[in-house]
Amino acid sequence: MERSEVRRRQSCRCSWGWGVKCRAPLAGLLKERWRLLAGVDVATWEDRLDLPGECDHIIRQAQTGEATIVNLGCLVLVALARGDAFIFDLEDKLACVLCRGGERTGFIVQDRGKRWAFAWPYTYVQRRGKVCLVSKEDNHTMELADLGVRELERAVKRYNQQAGTNYHF
Repeated sequence: MERSEVRRRQSCRCSWGWGVKCRAPLAGLLKERWRLLAGVDVATWEDRLDLPGECDHIIRQAQTGEATIVNLGCLVLVALARGDAFIFDLEDKLACVLCRGGERTGFIVQDRGKRWAFAWPYTYVQRRGKVCLVSKEDNHTMELADLGVRELERAVKRYNQQAGTNYHF
């Protein structure tokens, strides 16, 4: 299946008050689960996930100034209108800066068969309604002033409702 077909099948767009679009990747998953129960061998969306492609997509969104939130299971990718992009791992509270001011950072993602290996240089915490990145190397804290916790919590809540999951930001 081509990437554009996967992206089209995974797209479910909604917009928040401040213009963030949320793409939930599980549109069509119920149909796939039904096919699996019916004995048809169909891969889940996780098997078709192109994480480097999703990272490239969110970076392009940031570079064009389009604020976007993409939920991919426990991963949340965020593009800010000012040109910054981030990825967050909700299960382990990890984070990575994908681009700053429209310039790609040197993030590392490797394909390991059905699993992706991602270098996570930060953890994240919430402080005064904002997201803060904490460096794993030197414990330096960087507040993301343009990224409020409330918007991310709404996107994760909507994703949970659509996918039947229970993630928390």
